[in-house]
Amino acid sequence: SKEPVRSAALAWRIAAAVAILSSARAEDIRLTVEEPGTRMRMDAVGSVLRQATHVSGLREAAFQPGRGVYVFQYDGPMAYLADLFDGRDIGGGRVNVLHCYGKEMRIAFEATQP
Repeated sequence: SKEPVRSAALAWRIAAAVAILSSARAEDIRLTVEEPGTRMRMDAVGSVLRQATHVSGLREAAFQPGRGVYVFQYDGPMAYLADLFDGRDIGGGRVNVLHCYGKEMRIAFEATQP
């Protein structure tokens, strides 16, 4: 009878489809850093990203004292990235997450008090 062969083939196809659909695929993420101020702070943000789980291919796309941008591959939850930064002291300054949606995140260093 061909029934067991057909059932095995169907089971294999279902397993393959589930594996494909459930596998996380790394996507390009853009992280904008507002008011990093110094190269040291921008490098500190990069250091946090380099140590983060599921981050690869990190590159700095832009840096100015008013704004910096990192682009990288990431295949985890965006909430994890937000937790890495929000309310934390990084590079001598406190960071807040301003926006985290889809493939983009924007963080800002709080203004320092004179």
